[in-house]
Parts: sequence; structure tokens; C-alpha cells
Amino acid sequence: MRPNCFHRIESVCGAWRSSKSTRPPALLASKRFFVKDASIERTNFLTQQLLDRIQSDQNDSEEAITNEAEGDFASAWKSRQTPNSSKQMSFTLRCSGTIVDVRECVAIVSGLRDACVGSLVAIISDLNEKSKIDWYGVVLYMEKRSAHIALIPSPPESNDTKSVPVSIGMQAQVVSGRLALDPTKHQSFHYVRDLITISKDSDNENSLSASLPFLMGSKCVPKFMSRRPLQTPFRTDIVAIDCFQPLALGHRIGVFGPLHSGKSELMLEIIINHINGSRARNLPPPHFVYVCIGQSAHRLRRISQALQTANVSKHATVVATSNYDALVLQYLTPFVGCVIAERHDSPQTVIVYDDLATHSTIAEQLIRLIMLPGPALNMFDGLAMLMERSGQFPEERSMTTFALAKTEGETAEMHERLRSLVDDTVSVPNDVTLPGKSIRGVPFQCKGLWRWNHRLRARMNRVARKAANMEEARQLGIEHDTSYVVEYQQLVKEFFAEKVVMQRERILLGVLFLAVVDMDRLPSPFHLASFLDKTTTKLIHSKDLGQQLEIALTAGDWPTTFDGLLIAFLHQQMSENE
Repeated sequence: MRPNCFHRIESVCGAWRSSKSTRPPALLASKRFFVKDASIERTNFLTQQLLDRIQSDQNDSEEAITNEAEGDFASAWKSRQTPNSSKQMSFTLRCSGTIVDVRECVAIVSGLRDACVGSLVAIISDLNEKSKIDWYGVVLYMEKRSAHIALIPSPPESNDTKSVPVSIGMQAQVVSGRLALDPTKHQSFHYVRDLITISKDSDNENSLSASLPFLMGSKCVPKFMSRRPLQTPFRTDIVAIDCFQPLALGHRIGVFGPLHSGKSELMLEIIINHINGSRARNLPPPHFVYVCIGQSAHRLRRISQALQTANVSKHATVVATSNYDALVLQYLTPFVGCVIAERHDSPQTVIVYDDLATHSTIAEQLIRLIMLPGPALNMFDGLAMLMERSGQFPEERSMTTFALAKTEGETAEMHERLRSLVDDTVSVPNDVTLPGKSIRGVPFQCKGLWRWNHRLRARMNRVARKAANMEEARQLGIEHDTSYVVEYQQLVKEFFAEKVVMQRERILLGVLFLAVVDMDRLPSPFHLASFLDKTTTKLIHSKDLGQQLEIALTAGDWPTTFDGLLIAFLHQQMSENE
């Protein structure tokens, strides 16, 4: 059974259609036909739907009268003979729409027949001045008779558009255009609110070709046949990462850790080290795009100053939204940064998302405003599409992704979800003395160094298990000499915690030393950094061994007999050090 209020609506509509009045009945205007339990939002929505229906019937009547006046009696007869029940079932939405509810940065619009998800919508407060657009919006979600629109602050060139706030009753219409990024801005620091502009189809061809289209759907994901195998190593100059988790251009790397664990500092260090290392090797560095999502103004200023102080701003771009920006702008931030990285002139780009846990929280707030179910988050936040847009592509183009996320442990939902979308993960703070996984193999790392990293990782795992066993025995009252374990772990930390950018020869000697060192032969105290510096210098200036090492590192591999020569050289230097 249909509610009584709908019968009253139908009776009022029938009486109005039989009359020749063009004004809606007073009963409809007063909204008194609704049930008392209906919410204000539902009342506004149903009222607007009914007024749209009345306007549609009125247009049909005027069309029939016009056809009769022009002598087209067939069209007039067809228009008048259409049953009311058929009209109710085949009711067509208007091309324009009316705002029936506003929730923070999301407006619900009744109508918009020609809209689809991603359509650009213009919001007009004064129908007499249709050329004056007060706000723009992007369709986020479509229902049967309504659309949910994210309100976009107007572009900077229109200074008077923010004077009129969005309110119920404003008109909305789909416009021929799209969101775009302003290509004229080439600073090293960008706010998203200054980058987003409206690219209209009526603009000239040159401006459209210059603007960057704003892509955030599945169509922007590169196809499978356009991808290439990952082959080019990516040096972070963080010894623990380069040794145990070697990376390549085109990788997707997740950087996880709790709040204030040093994720951003680690990424800034990687950016600075890689750019300076590329300059030292006379290689063009990749372009880095650092995306800050909903960060504080102090944090944004500190990141920008760190890049400027290191003199790497020429090869790095910061795309940011503060925590005071509109919620929709914070939601769009990673997509804007991804477009900038994809369309940059540099063939190799690296994008850093800081951080995606904040973006997921923003997407959850938008979902609550749209009133979608919780599982819609996996589709709505677009994390899978962001990760799929990175890779190695033809013509030596690549895009590498570092996805930072604030997680409170490996069992956190965000940690598990993002880990399923990336190729490898780095946990911060990184304790190299803990047991770890096996090392990823070639082609991301020199084969000879890869073999010795496996041996070093195996030894570190054995020491870690021995330390755990000793701690368990101590709790049971069994005492053991733990000096060997403690001294070795301190030696490992000393090597991997060094902040200086190491040469390839120094890294190789350090890994070899830690893999074969006999702790009983080391003098006390022993300074590993000074020992490796002296040994590396002697090795490089050695005629035979130094030349063989240079050839081996260039080739990426060497025979096992050369490993024996290096180990003998290390033992000789240790004997001299004693």
C-alpha cells in the first residue's frame, strides 16, 4: 500500500493538470502534504521532485497547445493521449537541477539528467545572470533522481565568486568543460587551490592543449601492454634499504610507521641523497613530486625549507593542501600530484604521498556525507588506481611511488590494505638487528653484492634468534655470556646508521666485513667507520685488486675466487689494525 501522502499528491496534481493555471497549488507550495515523521532533507527532496514533475507536465501542455496552433495535430493528439500513469513511470529528469540539501562541502541536486560521475557542474544563485557562476562542482555519486556534488572553490581569477554561499534552492547545470591544472605555474611549491582551474570546451584550442586534464578514473591507468619489466636500480643511499630491500624505477613502495616515527624525514633524506648522487655521477636526476595531504602549515613550511636548504628544489615539486583547506581539495590532492608527475618533462619521476592514511580518513568523511555504506571506501578513495599508475613504460619513462601511511602496527587495517597494493614495504623506525626476509634479487642489485647481503642477513637472523633464546633462558634463571651478541648487534647498527653517502666500494667492504668478522679478534675499542675508510682507500689505490674491483662493480658480478681475494685483503687489514 502506498502512503496516504502520495494519494494526496496525485489528487492535487490531477486537479492542477485539469485546470489551466500555471501556478503550483498552494498546498504544494506550503509542503503540508508530507508526513510529520519525514526529515527536512527528505521533505525538500520530495518537494523538488514534485515541482519538477509539475513543470514537466506544464511544458507538455504548452507543447501540445503550440502544436495545435501550428497545425501539427498528430503530435498534439499524441501528447494529450499519453496516460498519466505512463508519465509517472517514464518521468524524465530535467537537464538542470536544484540544490535540495547542503552538507559541508557536498550538495545534493535534484535533476541533472545529462550528468555522470565526474561531470563538471556550474552553480548559479541568480537566474537573471546566468553568465555569473558562483560555484563549481564535480559529481561524485549518482542516484536515480539526484546527484551528489562536491563543491569546488572557484578559480583564483574570479575574485567575487565566494561572496555567495551555496544554499538550498540554487540552480545547477552541467557545463561543457572539465577540471584542469594551470600549466603556467612552475614554482617548486603549489597549493592545490591555486592549481585547479576550469578548462571549458569553448576556449581556444591552444589553451586546451596547454592545460593538464584532471584524470582520476580507471581510464587513466596504463594498460598492461604499455608496461615494461623493471630493470633500472633506484639508489636511495640509505644503506639498510639499498642492501636488504633494493628498489628499481617503477616500484611501488609502502613506508609504514606510527605517528612521529620519521617517515617524512626518511623520504626527504632519500630525495636529497638521490639528487646529489645523480649530480655526482653526472646523470640527470628524476623529478620528485612530494604530495602533502591535509598537513599543518608548519609542517608544509618545514618540508619546503628542507628542499630549498639542500638546493634540490629545481628537481622537486611540493603539491600540498593544509588541514584548513576544503575537504574536497584534500581529497583531490593525490590525484593532482599524480597528474603532475605523469605529465612532467622528465622521463623519470618519483611521487611521494604523505600520507595515504590521512587521505583515507578524508574519503571516509565524504562517504558519510554522501551516506554511502562503509565498504564503498575501497572504491571511493582510489588508492588502487593511484598505485596502478606507476611502473616502467616505453621510451625509458617510469614513475616510482612511495606511499607513506600512518599505521599503529602490522595488524592495522590500513597497513594490510595498502600492503596488498604495493610491491615492497619499509617499516619506520627500521631496526636492522631484527630478523628479516630474504633479499630481492637481480636486476635491482649487483649480483655479487646480492650474494653477500644474503649471507649477512642470514648471520643477523641467527644472532637475533640467539639473543631471543638467551633472553628466554635468563628469565628461566640460566645465565649466558651475551657479550658476543650485544657487540655484534652494536657493530651492525653502527654501520647501517651512518648518515654519510657511501661509495659502492665502502658498502661492499662493510657487508663483507660484517658477514665474515670474528668478534674475538677485534680490539677494544674498535671504530668501524675509520677502519672502513682506511681499508676502502687502500683498496681503491691498490693496482691489481682495485682495478679488478672496479671492473667487477661495473659488470655487476664477479667469480667466487674474487670473493676470496677480498676476504684475504680484509683479514690482512684487520691484522695490521691489531
